[in-house]
Amino acid sequence: MQEEIFVTFRELRDHGIRYCRLHVNRLVERKIFPEPVWLSPNRKVWRLSDIRQYKATRPTSRPAFPTEESSDAAD
Repeated sequence: MQEEIFVTFRELRDHGIRYCRLHVNRLVERKIFPEPVWLSPNRKVWRLSDIRQYKATRPTSRPAFPTEESSDAAD
């Protein structure tokens, strides 16, 4: 059995999560981001497996916004 790996808020950045604490908390409240695990009353961490799963469900790129040039070509 594999041992669970936990990451702190600061370590989230090393795994591609570059949100501020407030945004992470909002995403957790909205059930979008994985729930943290409380190791103690002052120590909140996330399971690395949950972070990887979250990242796998996110889009890899954003749709391009049309530019004026490309919208003129469509007319």
